[in-house]
Amino acid sequence: MTKLKLNLFITLFVLGFGLAGCGFQPLHGSTVGGQLMSNELASVYVPLINSRVGQQVRNELLFQLTGGDYPDGKKYTLNIVIKEYIQGVAIQRTGDASSKIFRIDADFTLNRADQKSRKLFKSKSTARAAFDTIFSKTIARPGGSVKLSSTYANIRAERDAGNRAAKIIANDIKTRIAAYLSSHS
Repeated sequence: MTKLKLNLFITLFVLGFGLAGCGFQPLHGSTVGGQLMSNELASVYVPLINSRVGQQVRNELLFQLTGGDYPDGKKYTLNIVIKEYIQGVAIQRTGDASSKIFRIDADFTLNRADQKSRKLFKSKSTARAAFDTIFSKTIARPGGSVKLSSTYANIRAERDAGNRAAKIIANDIKTRIAAYLSSHS
């Protein structure tokens, strides 16, 4: 047993030195310049984004970047352009799509707040969220059948899928911005 423990200790010791020399740096520690990553992320200003889903992305990003506290000193501006798509994936015999995918494409650019024309980092992100729709169903009842249509359920399902996709996009953008800032600030 002691030989197994010794081998385990040596393996962990060697791996520890190997990782220390590889340049690995955690995203949520401090940056290369010694700044706390939470302070750097909190210094990112996100302007308004047109559309309901764009506002969901912005709100989620603001919460993830600042934790709900909005400090005054903004060093960076994050400009985001959102495009939304709805794709039908499960087609019924009638030609109606019973399952759809809500897709968001985001192009974003990180600029210095004082030099808006200077782009520090530019990237793209895509998120997808599936949802089911109920166009109409016929239910057999005693005395005849009843045709039901659920417009509210369809609208709500689409909105929920948009909210899920907005959270995915916001998390991806935050991670990419943190990776850039950890090695460049």
